[in-house]
Amino acid sequence: MPFTSCSCIPLATAVLSVAAPAAAQASFHEAFAGPTIDATLALRTDPGFASALTAGGLDLWSASATPAGRASLETTFLALGDFTATIAITAHDLGDHGRLGLTTLHELGVTEIGFRGPDNVTSTIAVGPGFGSAAAPALNQPATFRIRRTGATIQTEIDQGAGFAVVHGATDPSLATPVRIGVFLQREPGGARSLAATVDDFAITAAAFAPSATSMLYGHGVPGTGNVVPRLGADPLFPGRPLAIAFYGGRGGALAALSLGLQATSQPYLGGTLLVAGPTFDFVLLLDGAAGTAGTGMGTLTVPLPYATDWFGASLYGQGGVFDPAAAFGVALTAGLEMQFPRY
Repeated sequence: MPFTSCSCIPLATAVLSVAAPAAAQASFHEAFAGPTIDATLALRTDPGFASALTAGGLDLWSASATPAGRASLETTFLALGDFTATIAITAHDLGDHGRLGLTTLHELGVTEIGFRGPDNVTSTIAVGPGFGSAAAPALNQPATFRIRRTGATIQTEIDQGAGFAVVHGATDPSLATPVRIGVFLQREPGGARSLAATVDDFAITAAAFAPSATSMLYGHGVPGTGNVVPRLGADPLFPGRPLAIAFYGGRGGALAALSLGLQATSQPYLGGTLLVAGPTFDFVLLLDGAAGTAGTGMGTLTVPLPYATDWFGASLYGQGGVFDPAAAFGVALTAGLEMQFPRY
């Protein structure tokens, strides 16, 4: 199904205390005390990894037969200027091939600090020209990891009860760009045993926060059963991470189709408007919900996206159709959805 831009309507853009004067500070804190994780965080788990909120924080784990991969929790917003980010590791069981810690994602790479195995801490600053790694022994007990930036200088630190100690640091203009911040549990190749960790008190202060990837609706859809127009939604995009795009409001139990493209268009189509230009990538799925019931059909497609620097600042465009006998031409159409990659 092939699918100009019309006026855009914001769909759930993640914005915190954004764009205060430079002297002010923005702050974020996730205590993992509620029934859900803050909506400005994106939780991702590779196959074989899982997560759950508990009374003690956020549990992350992986079964023993799982191949290399990771579970991660990342901000969907950017930290600008000077910042401090911390995460408390309250429990961990990592074996020899498990890693667990705190990371910042820059325009030109990443910074990480965390446990590598049960009793070592490592830190890598792989941004711009690269600044190598540092390692130190650690106690097999809870810890708090911290990454701090002042100007173009970044330091990674650990506290296991005696105060923060610096593990690694570097100064370079490439380290001063906006960052996303995250927590990760990772299995390295060759690991065969199970991994488990509990994290708590994910806190960030920064000169300011700004939106990262966003999604915007454009154009108009075509209603189906019950005069309900189906719609699309998507998690924030990041190069190399699978795209999760969801249908809502379709006819229950119906077959649906999704087209993804790199351009928007506006062409008459099935009593509505075709909003995605070719070349397109087309997918089908069966919606759940009570069969034939208006607005109950929901479903999610997960689409692999390769890592490429060309994605930064680019957009994907999507439009869905639900096969519905109550629609004028047998297909209820969604509005278009523009999904923007972060600008770094």
